[in-house]
Amino acid sequence: MPFHIQTRERIEDKPVEGLRLSEDDPPFTLVELKAVLRELNPKKAPGPDGLTADICIAAIESEMEVFLAIANKCLELAYFPTHWKTAHVVIIPKPGKEDYTLPKSYRPIGLLPIPGKIVEKLMIGRIQWHMLPSLSPKQYGFMPQRSTEDALYDLVNHVKKEIESKKAVLLISLDIEGAFDNAWWPALKTQLIDKKMPG
Repeated sequence: MPFHIQTRERIEDKPVEGLRLSEDDPPFTLVELKAVLRELNPKKAPGPDGLTADICIAAIESEMEVFLAIANKCLELAYFPTHWKTAHVVIIPKPGKEDYTLPKSYRPIGLLPIPGKIVEKLMIGRIQWHMLPSLSPKQYGFMPQRSTEDALYDLVNHVKKEIESKKAVLLISLDIEGAFDNAWWPALKTQLIDKKMPG
């Protein structure tokens, strides 16, 4: 699979040439940081560092310019500290499963350090700002302010409209099990690079 090898070689832990701050990727602002801190649940469980969200929020609010400088350096260098990627994993049972002796009856939850989660949320805001205008209005998954209810509402309206127009309606429904878990990350990273995503 030459394409897979080329894709991996292109992105594996190598700095991407030309991907530094541009006019499209200005530094994070205090407004963005304050918005992320407001949305953060202060009772969020700590990662391996043991620092709870309320402690991190208080520390960052006391020195916002310092944390903002760190976040902006991450953006500028396209770098995310390894320490922030290390999770404390907790295994929890999925509700309503018949057999709890099966591994599929459990879900691993990775508890990451809160400072890293804050920088992630800043990045997500930037990625959404870049990506949302170019995405199809028919995409519902992984979209802000969209849900399965919206998809069903639009589907039902479309079916009603076609039936009223005396047209035949055919629905094909596919469920890709573990789609997110089985996504090929090198290809996703390549797509983000090609679309000039920040960081």
